[in-house]
Amino acid sequence: MRKTVTYTLEDLLENEDFISYVHHPTKESSNYWHNLIRKGKVNHNDYELALHYIQKLTEANESLADDEIKDIWLNVKIENKKHTHTKLRRFYIWVSTIAATILITGLFLFRQLKTAEAYPTVIAENKIEIEDISKPDLTGDDIQVILSGNNSIAVKDNHTEIKYNNKGEAEINSIKIEETIDQVKTDQPTTYNQVIIPKGKFSSLILSDGTKLWLNAASRVVYPPVFEKTKREIFIEGEAYMEVSPDKDRPFIVKTKQLDINVLGTSFNISAYKEETSQTIVLISGSVTVKTKNEQQSIETILSPNQLFSLTGEETQIRNVNVKNYISWKEGYYIYKSETLAHILNRISNYYGITIEFDEMVGEMLYSGKMDMKEDIESVLGGLCYTAPIQYQQKNNIHYLSFTQKTQLPME
Repeated sequence: MRKTVTYTLEDLLENEDFISYVHHPTKESSNYWHNLIRKGKVNHNDYELALHYIQKLTEANESLADDEIKDIWLNVKIENKKHTHTKLRRFYIWVSTIAATILITGLFLFRQLKTAEAYPTVIAENKIEIEDISKPDLTGDDIQVILSGNNSIAVKDNHTEIKYNNKGEAEINSIKIEETIDQVKTDQPTTYNQVIIPKGKFSSLILSDGTKLWLNAASRVVYPPVFEKTKREIFIEGEAYMEVSPDKDRPFIVKTKQLDINVLGTSFNISAYKEETSQTIVLISGSVTVKTKNEQQSIETILSPNQLFSLTGEETQIRNVNVKNYISWKEGYYIYKSETLAHILNRISNYYGITIEFDEMVGEMLYSGKMDMKEDIESVLGGLCYTAPIQYQQKNNIHYLSFTQKTQLPME
């Protein structure tokens, strides 16, 4: 049976304790409201929207008179009462429109908004979540840098350095890229660039705030050329090692399909490949807060250095690890400890940009050791066959691994 939600969106917007929590959050108040979300007494979407609305209205407080703010609030309440519960989505649009209008124009225009369609571009752009920005349908094995307007630059080098300065101007391998960064010159909503790394390629990326990323093969990162004044936010698929520049006034948020990672001045490794069942974060230094995106029971966890956080399905785990094992890929080798060969072979496939097929028994084997990925693929796969009961053959550019019952050598 569905749990009863005891706090509606309107309840949160009128609740003095909630408003006080938004203005002056404490650890206790944060635990209280997140506990209500976990128990199903507050809808997660309503919580996020109420939080966003109160924050944006507060930011506008300096530019709007008290009677104007009261007038906005009255119209919100009246508009909400006009609609039934089944049409609550329209109220969501009204609230988002108010926030967008306050931020962009600084004027009181709420009374003029008869329908949400009056400002479709503003609404649509402000409601977009960064993780919803789609990956372009690209072919080929070049690194792709997608600029605003979906202009694409293909880079053939295996290792690429992409660097932004604090004005949002980009260089690729020290060659300046000409692009107009509209959001630097206006108050328009944030636009995003993308870097897409195919199998067999790698890249480093320096963002406009100085944060540096090392991107592993088969990865994608979505980011703004210039960060907003109040926050820094990017989206990652695949694997990246990050060194985040500290900025106490602007939290750095890394998003994946399943996690939100709130970062201070920190170095950590994140692995979030779509085809893998687990997403992991390994903290090298600093501190991060990890939040799962399960609306029914969102979990928030603070990591300490040398800890690994993993999410598999809906199960989370934290354990102490040797962090060198998880960032050695930057230096061209992998260290594994009791990992399945299925996991290892998928990583090898991404690293070399090749197709590897294997039978179920091979995939279930556990392997511990160190692989020098600077060697050719035949040497790497041949080494596996030497140490495990595996037969290896190549045909039509596909590498096949199958289980074979080897004769055990007599002990001396």
